[in-house]
Amino acid sequence: MKATFRGTLAELAREWRNARARHPRLVALVAAVFVAVSAGFTIGGIWFLTSLGKGLPDTDALHRMTEMDQATAVFDAHDQLAFTIYKEQRIEVSLSDVSPNLTRALLATEDQRFYQHRGFDLVRIGSAALVNLRHGRRAQGGSTITQQLARQSFLTPDKTLHRKLQELILAARIERLYTKAPTRRR
Repeated sequence: MKATFRGTLAELAREWRNARARHPRLVALVAAVFVAVSAGFTIGGIWFLTSLGKGLPDTDALHRMTEMDQATAVFDAHDQLAFTIYKEQRIEVSLSDVSPNLTRALLATEDQRFYQHRGFDLVRIGSAALVNLRHGRRAQGGSTITQQLARQSFLTPDKTLHRKLQELILAARIERLYTKAPTRRR
């Protein structure tokens, strides 16, 4: 005889009523444990989500992100370059001076869906996770350009879930502050 869903629900309801009548303390204990575990997960989840925001830069720091350290050039008495002091050798270039082909190549290799996401790409993260599972190792990354910027500008290189979630939060914040329009050139 094939059981129907409605019949199965009715049977479960009958068994529950019988169990409540025969074992009221056991039912109360199960309910109390359920409530305690639910409260623990709720409190733990709130604590975890709160801890994600701790230590992340504020909006002002995100706005200052474009003020990257530049190299310091030291000239001699004859106005000739004597030497350069730098922690990281960066030379600021305006976007109009960058070849559109370079921009397209960067997006094609690093973040093909750059204009479709808002900081992080769940499709890309999911497909990278599947590839990594199939290969049994980290064969492919799922970070967008914005996530890479967030990680390199503000976060540690730790490979933990906590840091990865902070990276997602920061990437979303960065995308809310900055437009992608200037990079969309022909």
